[in-house]
Amino acid sequence: MAALLALAGCGPGSLPSPMHNALPTEHGFMKGMTEAGYQRNVFLESQVYASLGQLRGDGVNWMSLQVAWYQKNDESDRIFADDKETPSDASVNRLIAYLCGLGMRVF
Repeated sequence: MAALLALAGCGPGSLPSPMHNALPTEHGFMKGMTEAGYQRNVFLESQVYASLGQLRGDGVNWMSLQVAWYQKNDESDRIFADDKETPSDASVNRLIAYLCGLGMRVF
């Protein structure tokens, strides 16, 4: 799954270096936000990128991505991506690359 790229840091195919794992030191705080997606291509929309650029300018240095997966009911033992409401792997990959390009950490 594309979201697993976030677990490896901001570089698909390589593990982060020890220096890369260091927490941001700006004022000693991690400044994070969450970007949630509930549509197939929501992470491909220009408004999302404009708002993320503004957040970076405001000092946000960590971004959590929330993608919607579903289950039939509260007793289901299976989760699944919805064709209309779960962001596509391509849109998640593009968003992660953009955030990394801004110098943000992704989880």
